[in-house]
Amino acid sequence: METLLGKQIIELDLDATSNYDAIKKISKQLVDNGLAKNSFQEAILNREMNFPTGLDTGSYGVAIPHTDSVHVVEDQIAFARLKNPIVFKQMGDGTNVNVKFVFILALKEAHSQLSMLQTLMNLFQNSTAMTLLLKAENIQQVIDVLSKEGIN
Repeated sequence: METLLGKQIIELDLDATSNYDAIKKISKQLVDNGLAKNSFQEAILNREMNFPTGLDTGSYGVAIPHTDSVHVVEDQIAFARLKNPIVFKQMGDGTNVNVKFVFILALKEAHSQLSMLQTLMNLFQNSTAMTLLLKAENIQQVIDVLSKEGIN
């Protein structure tokens, strides 16, 4: 069985000019690797516009773009550490959040999204793990941190 990190859609120091640019660059990899349908990128951008996913976790801003499971071929989580923080709108109130980490969820089951969001919230509250993600020098170090936090 493939893991949620099996295709290693992981970018360290992704250079993006906006939240939409970051989402496009990451989601394109999901489509190119056959993990998401061609409709995925447009669907995730539209959802982000209407239901922002930025979160101010206190130390590092994060974003969790996701969309409906009909656009997903195979479960996968894509991760990007941005070269420079980018403004996303905050989930709930739409205020600006400077985001350093983007987790794009491509999950086939709606209940999987809720469970994964809860797992990610636990990760975001773990300052040690978040610092390790910030300092990771290679993809394997990212996978190790995420796996230890139950994202595998």
